[in-house]
Amino acid sequence: MIPFTTRNRKLGLSADSDSANSEMISTLKRSTLRLKHIPLKAKCFIITIVLLAIYLGTTIYLSLRENRLTKEEFLDVYKCPACYGHSFCFNFFDNQFDLTGISKYSMLDVVNVKNVHFAFHKEHNHRVVLKKLAHTVEIKRVDDQICTESFREPGCDVARRFVLSTIGKDISKNGLQPKHFKDTTFIYQEKYKGTIVTTDINLQLLYTARVNPEPLMLQVVNPKTYNDLAESVYTACQHANAQDCLNFDTDQLCSHQDADHNYYAACRNMLSSSADNRHLGGLANLLHDIPDRINSHWDLDHHLNSCVRPSVPQGRVKSAHHLMLALEHIRDSKSP
Repeated sequence: MIPFTTRNRKLGLSADSDSANSEMISTLKRSTLRLKHIPLKAKCFIITIVLLAIYLGTTIYLSLRENRLTKEEFLDVYKCPACYGHSFCFNFFDNQFDLTGISKYSMLDVVNVKNVHFAFHKEHNHRVVLKKLAHTVEIKRVDDQICTESFREPGCDVARRFVLSTIGKDISKNGLQPKHFKDTTFIYQEKYKGTIVTTDINLQLLYTARVNPEPLMLQVVNPKTYNDLAESVYTACQHANAQDCLNFDTDQLCSHQDADHNYYAACRNMLSSSADNRHLGGLANLLHDIPDRINSHWDLDHHLNSCVRPSVPQGRVKSAHHLMLALEHIRDSKSP
């Protein structure tokens, strides 16, 4: 009789392969039998885990692939005129920003209730922080209030209801009035009195004031000097034995975008000889007894004094930057 291997040579079959196939079939049967004996709750748990893994994988893939800042849904454009910052939307639509870090993943928005996102400005080549004017709950509260005022249930079409509401119709007919919102916001509107302002813009101003009036207030307080640097003025301590005395003007700090107060505080109360309290039984300043060679090379005494009592405009900021550069070089180098 012809051997098995010879009879099945063309088919590529052998006794070993047949045995292997039999073992594979037997294994599959045992696996199927075991699966049937798994409790129903365990099966549901396994299916849930698999579906969750698929969902998370798909979400991560889509988050990495697309820029959410170019999507109208993410920017809440559909809510306008119940919105704010409409004029800046085109910067997002032009793909000028890319979200970075955890902000890239939309599934993490559920824990980002403060609506703070980290991004990169591609045109200016630097990192930025993007933040909505309020928490998610606070924004929803304003939207629900608009629906309620329009005799609709919370979750209504807020854009449509805002326009058709009693306030919306009144603004469309008479413009913004003090009765519509706080006095500070009305001052902002008075600033543009005489210019052509559309109903949509008026409604956006009102919505902004309801969510968070701070951006409008910042444009009202000292608009001419807001972008100027607020420079702290040095004043001597009132008492001869006083230690670490520091003065500041709250109104000045709150009415300017940038201030040198932190530089002033660090130089006066920590780094310079003004912070040396050894003669009063206190501690020495951090940069005390600097070696003459290093002090002379970097002119540290001069810039420390200038940081405390600058003699030229913005002199404190310039000296502070020089000190930071010098200290970094001293830290990283064995020679000055």
